[in-house]
Amino acid sequence: MKHLKPLLILGLLFISGCGGAQVGADTVTTDVDPSIPTGLEPPLIFSISPTTAARGDTVTLTGIGFSTLEAFDIVMVGTNADSVQTTGIQYGVASAGETLTFVIPADAPLGLQNIAVLVITNLSNADKQMTITP
Repeated sequence: MKHLKPLLILGLLFISGCGGAQVGADTVTTDVDPSIPTGLEPPLIFSISPTTAARGDTVTLTGIGFSTLEAFDIVMVGTNADSVQTTGIQYGVASAGETLTFVIPADAPLGLQNIAVLVITNLSNADKQMTITP
């Protein structure tokens, strides 16, 4: 029992050293998954296509900073043309690099709406708008 504690500490040190940063002669590599956003920069929406769409239609956002993992992207539809409401409709999307597509849900608010994207805790610009029709 007396020797168990030092062995446990050595084992934990060994395990914690595995899989972390590795330093070579001239390079440093890490085991970072590039598909997981780092949270350094918020996403930025450049355009929405189409700018008028009906409930159930597919919409494409073009921009940067979207996650390639669907679970990290949440499209937010504003409840009015002045601001994006975090209590608005939120739903998962599919992302492919610099484009992100989503389907307007059946209960989306109608009229001119601000669109934003939340990637983990980073909120995009909310100055892009689209008109949602029944």
